[in-house]
Amino acid sequence: MKKYIKRINISIVAIAVAFLSVACSEEHDFSPTLVVSKGAKIKLFNAAPDAKKVIFNFNGNLATRADSLGYFSVYPTTNYFSWQPGSIDINTKDWLSELAVSNLSIQDNGYYTIGLTGVSGNYELAIINDDISSLSMEGKVYLRIANFIHDTPVSIYMEVENSSGSIQTLSNVAFKNASTFLAVEPDVYKRIQIFNSVDDSSLGTASLSERTLTANSIYTFYGRGSTSGSSLDRMLNR
Repeated sequence: MKKYIKRINISIVAIAVAFLSVACSEEHDFSPTLVVSKGAKIKLFNAAPDAKKVIFNFNGNLATRADSLGYFSVYPTTNYFSWQPGSIDINTKDWLSELAVSNLSIQDNGYYTIGLTGVSGNYELAIINDDISSLSMEGKVYLRIANFIHDTPVSIYMEVENSSGSIQTLSNVAFKNASTFLAVEPDVYKRIQIFNSVDDSSLGTASLSERTLTANSIYTFYGRGSTSGSSLDRMLNR
């Protein structure tokens, strides 16, 4: 009789554990529900200074493997994640309210960067088509500038100075836009800096670690914040 009671108790415990496991996975599974191995390639970021936790939804489905992105967080940090091609309704929100919405038609094998910028009451989504599929690496480094400084009066530009003192300039870039990719040599660069195109005032300089550019890599340097408190950061496209 004791053996039967013991077996019943074990069965009840096993059922309870299985039930709790399912319940927990439903509550805490932040993995995208429509991610596919092939398809469009997407990178997300949060460049809105006062949006501390941003949730990205595509067609009502959570788009990231984390519940939210903090300020100047990028997902994924390296490369892109895949999403089913077609029309997507993009919705961003914090825990309490909607921040910004947009719609985008994404193509199979297309590359896209989607980010939140602006400030409270005036958030916007920046959507950039990342044309990286045609870049021929061959030991080169590719970099570009993207402008997410929400109160940029006209545009910004970026100077890239290598270890020998040679300077290259990436053309003026308006808010929510990016330059084309520039091919450069691998190096520890002396200076990578962005400027306001109106008065040539500095808006940010990349840190030493972000100025070390390795071969066969693609980088986006992006200005974020406001003209009164901006900075320059780097994301790795590939």
